Amino acid sequence: MSELVKRKNFLIVLFVVIIYQLLCIVQGFDLSDEGWAMYFYQQIFKNPETVGAQMPYWFTGIIGGLWYKLFPTGGFFLMRLFGVFIVTSTFCISYNYLKKFLNPSILLLGLAAQILIVAGDPKPFGYNSLSAFLIIITVVLFFNGMEKRKLFLLFSGGFLLGINIFVRIPNIASLVILLLIPTYIYLKEKRFSIINRYFFVGVLGVVVAVISTVIVMKMLGHWNLFVNSLTAVANSASDKANSHQFGTMFFQYLKNYLGILKVGIFCMLIGIIYAGLKKLFHSSCYQYFLVLLTAAVIAYYSVKCNRALRENDMFFVHFISYFSIALIYMNVKETRYSLKFAAFAAFLMVVFIPLGSDRGIVTIWTSSWLSLPLGIAYIYSQLKGIRITIKDWTLSIDKKTLVEFCGIVYTVYMLTGIYKNDCCAYYDPGTRFEKVHAINNPYCRFIYTNSYRAKLMNELLPALSNFVKPGDYLLAYESIPGINYMTDTDSYVPNAWLWCYSGEELEKQINKSIREKKTFPIVLRQHFVAINRWREFDPNFFNKDNPDISYSESKRIQVINHFLSENNYRTVWTNNYFDILLSEKTVHSKSDNIK
Repeated sequence: MSELVKRKNFLIVLFVVIIYQLLCIVQGFDLSDEGWAMYFYQQIFKNPETVGAQMPYWFTGIIGGLWYKLFPTGGFFLMRLFGVFIVTSTFCISYNYLKKFLNPSILLLGLAAQILIVAGDPKPFGYNSLSAFLIIITVVLFFNGMEKRKLFLLFSGGFLLGINIFVRIPNIASLVILLLIPTYIYLKEKRFSIINRYFFVGVLGVVVAVISTVIVMKMLGHWNLFVNSLTAVANSASDKANSHQFGTMFFQYLKNYLGILKVGIFCMLIGIIYAGLKKLFHSSCYQYFLVLLTAAVIAYYSVKCNRALRENDMFFVHFISYFSIALIYMNVKETRYSLKFAAFAAFLMVVFIPLGSDRGIVTIWTSSWLSLPLGIAYIYSQLKGIRITIKDWTLSIDKKTLVEFCGIVYTVYMLTGIYKNDCCAYYDPGTRFEKVHAINNPYCRFIYTNSYRAKLMNELLPALSNFVKPGDYLLAYESIPGINYMTDTDSYVPNAWLWCYSGEELEKQINKSIREKKTFPIVLRQHFVAINRWREFDPNFFNKDNPDISYSESKRIQVINHFLSENNYRTVWTNNYFDILLSEKTVHSKSDNIK
């Protein structure tokens, strides 16, 4: 294939993925996860104390905060556009690295699946996309540094790896990427050497990055907040209600691998059945019918078993990843050292990047940026006839049948993936045909959601503006930190997403704020579930006798109810879904408090 054709194919796919992302970023509205991130970027330089709980994502906040400084009125749209830039850059870097030793056309199919389906609908800029971006660059720097024996490239890779720790503290596990340096030596020179100057330079880069980051934190006044946030994380790890409890995360991670095994067995069984049925009749009509039937069965189970986080899609991706990595190392004599290096890098990413996530691999879609495109391209290159024998039963499957089945699986995966994305914009489920309603807020320009969310927001925000102005303290209970962002108000406690607190921790933080701030906030509370799929008004939402479930904890309800009654809060506005409450002790502006 000529370089001109390769370049043309790349530009066509690149154009398609960019247009797809740009069409998607104008739809979907989320007050919880995305709202929390947006508030972090807004406040990290202005009032870092109000986002103290988010300091474990410090470098993500710094980059997002700098983007916010450049475009302070850009709102959700421009932050999503920045996310598209980071993800698309990762796409380009991965392609330019892997095309050296894999079929570029098939590689583009794998990368298209990663960016359009695995990454899902375009996410706002955040720690997931930034982590993948930095790790992919690190892998490339380590490979090129060892190829050219350039110490500066190895140092730069180590530096980015050190910075990546502060993108998301669990990224400390990604330090295993340093093992790529001695692995390169082993794969190319057939000698085992961990302690060498190349490895030392990479480690030095990490150390310099960590020291530099600490210095910058102290200069910005963030260091104490960062240490306090880590202490809080460590203390909350023993909280049984905490989904990020170490034991809970570990068993969830192991459970993920059971899911990978189940999906892998399902795919192989369908493939064997397809190959067996294909041998029964040879008419073209029958062959076409079998293809459509197989596609329909896979599509049915793909959609039928779909959940909000698309677990089975991620399990399938990781099955492909591990299967291809195993194939590469099984073909030891036929595989070039450069490809084995890339496979080992992909292996480290899929194993270690998901660590620290409460849902394991399910929510860390960034771990497969190398492994999925590498896996699809390598499996395609190795397709050949196989023979399956079980006792007296033998099935021969030719290359043509394998290629056909892989094509069916890929096509169905892409089509059902796009369908799922269409029905689930980021934390805003429902078809995109419904997301045509605007929210009247400067930060929501060019953002459209369904009529239900738009109606509630367009009722709340004008009413709230009568009681709060930028800089006021606002306690928004419990999964609506985006309101703090949209009103540019200060969270009364260090975490604007109160749902993240246990009841005991929320009580502790509120009492601490009362002592230190010596004033009381305006309170906004919701009367419905506002995470992912927004539900209807629930008159019992604040009933302290409600059972503990994923989006509500009875102790947390008791704490907020006690705080409101103890300080004589009264409702000054309501539409049932939201209440705005004031206390006679409330200071409407911090400037008033100073006076």
